[in-house]
Amino acid sequence: MSKLRRRLLDRFGVDSLDALFHGATWALRFELGGDWDVDGGRIPRMLQAIHRARAVTEAAFADSEVVEAVIRKWGARRPGPRNVTFKRLAMMGFHPALRYEGAHRDPDAEVSDPREHFFIAGPTDPNERAVLIWDACASEIGVSPSSPFMFDGDDQFSGLLVDFERGVLVDVYDDRGMDVVATDREALRSLHARFGDWLLDHNRARMDAMFAD
Repeated sequence: MSKLRRRLLDRFGVDSLDALFHGATWALRFELGGDWDVDGGRIPRMLQAIHRARAVTEAAFADSEVVEAVIRKWGARRPGPRNVTFKRLAMMGFHPALRYEGAHRDPDAEVSDPREHFFIAGPTDPNERAVLIWDACASEIGVSPSSPFMFDGDDQFSGLLVDFERGVLVDVYDDRGMDVVATDREALRSLHARFGDWLLDHNRARMDAMFAD
């Protein structure tokens, strides 16, 4: 297992890096884009998703000194510096050098080669974080520029933003929503109060219960 992957699992007390909200003790899940009409709602949805994701992300890291990006890439081979995703991210303004941190192979994954490659980059600034947020929201909804979106292929990609020192992790998983995970609830209290209207209604009871006292 990649040391970076193990570090993330151990630091945030989760068993998997997918669907983080459900595996973490302290987590918030926000709705980003909301409902939209495929015939004319892509741009309003995209703008709302970007606005909300950036606001929550920068508030989550307001007290952070170092925020790093963790890049996860799927594929049989280790991606090189000229990988199409990395080139496109650089074109969009993401320039921190990517440091390879090993791979993890999931024998239970339902793909031909379930290998997950890990990279870390940073420190990042707000503009570089905005590129990753844009890409997460744009790639699935089909807005360009963005990295190619493939469910099974060498260009499948996701990015996490992490402050290891404070124990805060942000995962903008696509234009629908984002998770903010922390190692203690106090890191999430101000987000819950400030952005409560954006919390996903389906999970609101669990999130409100964290701060009931």
